[in-house]
Amino acid sequence: MIVSLNGTHGAGKTTTSALLQPLLADALHADQAKLRERIQNDEDMGPSESRFAYLDDYARAADVWLHDAAEVIDTAHLTPAQAARQIADSVLGR
Repeated sequence: MIVSLNGTHGAGKTTTSALLQPLLADALHADQAKLRERIQNDEDMGPSESRFAYLDDYARAADVWLHDAAEVIDTAHLTPAQAARQIADSVLGR
């Protein structure tokens, strides 16, 4: 499952992400630049062109269909902690 946090500068994306990660055991907070860095510096598997190739596909999927198919949770009036809990509950089916 992909959880994408979007919002304006200062809206609480980073704080919400930090609070969300412990609520989702296998959470990975990463934008495309961070994913590229993690793949490049992966000590177990090492960098791989095939792994890099998927990043553009994921970005394209988000632009083409993922946003329409996604569940949108409006967190505009929630604190980061409340938003993290609401997102985790949705992901975990609660």
